[in-house]
Amino acid sequence: MNARDYAGLVFEHLVPKSRYIQEPCERLAKDDKEKLTVEFIEGLLRRYWHLATITKDEDELLSRNAMPDDWDGEDIRARYKRVGIDLIENPQFSSDEHEA
Repeated sequence: MNARDYAGLVFEHLVPKSRYIQEPCERLAKDDKEKLTVEFIEGLLRRYWHLATITKDEDELLSRNAMPDDWDGEDIRARYKRVGIDLIENPQFSSDEHEA
């Protein structure tokens, strides 16, 4: 097995996890524990926990902690599109696997 050089790459969350996953869970834990269910957390993870591998130069173009102000809440690639980063599907994963 050959060693691979990942020095120029960054493994990045398409949707900032602290703001769109962690903060809603913490808010419910503090204010309305009954709504903080496994189903709620699973829904956030399915919707927003997606990763990309990009270059360090591309990473520097991205907003760190937020989606664009006009984000529709659906297009998880919006931050990337805003700065001209075109992501491609990883051939090692199928779309069906992400839905499982």
